[in-house]
Amino acid sequence: MRVLLVTNEMNLAEKLDVLSPELEYCGFVVDNVEPAKETLEKVGLSQVPLYPLSELKTCAESHDYDYAICVQELPYDGRAYKLYKAGFPTEKVVAFANLLNEANWQTERPLRYYQEHAQEIEMFATGISTVEAGIDIRQFKRKAINFGTSSQDLYYSFQIAKHIVLYGGGIMRYVTLLSVLRPILFTSIFQVHLR
Repeated sequence: MRVLLVTNEMNLAEKLDVLSPELEYCGFVVDNVEPAKETLEKVGLSQVPLYPLSELKTCAESHDYDYAICVQELPYDGRAYKLYKAGFPTEKVVAFANLLNEANWQTERPLRYYQEHAQEIEMFATGISTVEAGIDIRQFKRKAINFGTSSQDLYYSFQIAKHIVLYGGGIMRYVTLLSVLRPILFTSIFQVHLR
């Protein structure tokens, strides 16, 4: 999967450590280019193009990428909105308020399983802990997968559903989605994805 990573340079190495090592980076867009060069050199990615935030529009038009991953420091800091204004298609933008090892592991494991078995799976569930603990997929007659995670908000459930529907290539027929709206996320980020 080819990704363009958009973030600030301050914690770039830490963010790269959390993302899957199987990702292929086609570029990095950061707020401060010079310190980011040193970071990329240290982690062995110095050959990947590096751009300042002012060149977002050029990146949207010139790069061949599957996703633009936008790491925001806060859910409402506006970095993801800048991607939409620069011309990135909403279906190709995945925004995180931050990247935590635990959250990444909890989501990545079922996503990898799904990618390996997409042709067999007909239904999925995603949402908060009620879905995680309350839906036993073994009880369904159809092959299913549960992406529910404790405290998962609607935005991340939407990202998982979007990935499966747009890029899954399977025979998905049924979806269960349960979440609690968190007003700050809904009013600042999630509505942008619904346009």
